[in-house]
Amino acid sequence: MIDPGGRSHPLSGGADEAPAGVPGDGPRRPPPFARGRSRWVGLLAAVALTAIAVVLVLRAMRMLRPTSEEIRGAVYAAIQRESAETFLVTGFVDLTATTTVRNTKRLLPGIIGLNLGTTSATVRMPGRVSYGVDLAGFRLEHIRIGPDTSVTVTVSPPAVWAIEPVLEDMEVETDVGWARLYSRSGRQVEQEAIRLMETALRAQGEAHLRDSDQPRRNTARAVQGILGPTLAAAGVHAPRIVVLFSDRPSIPTEVIE
Repeated sequence: MIDPGGRSHPLSGGADEAPAGVPGDGPRRPPPFARGRSRWVGLLAAVALTAIAVVLVLRAMRMLRPTSEEIRGAVYAAIQRESAETFLVTGFVDLTATTTVRNTKRLLPGIIGLNLGTTSATVRMPGRVSYGVDLAGFRLEHIRIGPDTSVTVTVSPPAVWAIEPVLEDMEVETDVGWARLYSRSGRQVEQEAIRLMETALRAQGEAHLRDSDQPRRNTARAVQGILGPTLAAAGVHAPRIVVLFSDRPSIPTEVIE
């Protein structure tokens, strides 16, 4: 613009000039409500991503969890590996047995029938009876996997495995008949009483297994001790292990959580 004096002035409101206090073409700050909405969108996105990650992890865990057949196979292999000659020794009991043998002799029986006396020998001997379970008939069908990661194993009832008499602690009492000789009848009844000792210890051991629940508890603990590490290695954590015996199939002996 040119004034009457010939001086030129820049046009008001030109492209290179803005009135004081009026913003130019620089970046503008979003209004407060827009900033709040952005924060909510970000938060919702983070929550959604976290939920997706959790779902993926759970799916991966389900995929990595061993199947029932894999668990049964691991249990079967562990029991077979621990047994010696298909028998798993799970405990022992210390007992003392007593045997008595008597021998009576008569002179000319049926004619004179004179009683020459009775020779007797009583033997007391301590011994150890080892017991366990026979695994010769153990099969995969004796293993049951429950929906709550419980593992139920059915084994045969405890049975005697070995008899170990303690000969050095043996006590012998011998009474020789009035007309008998110790060197003959005395030694004879002593040897017979000693020979019967293993049978007597076995009978006492079998009675203990039949009348006491402790051998079953010891057997259950032994089986659980074998299976616990095996199941953990197979991916079954904190399993419930139930041991049943074939003669009491409805009575669980013990459960370890």
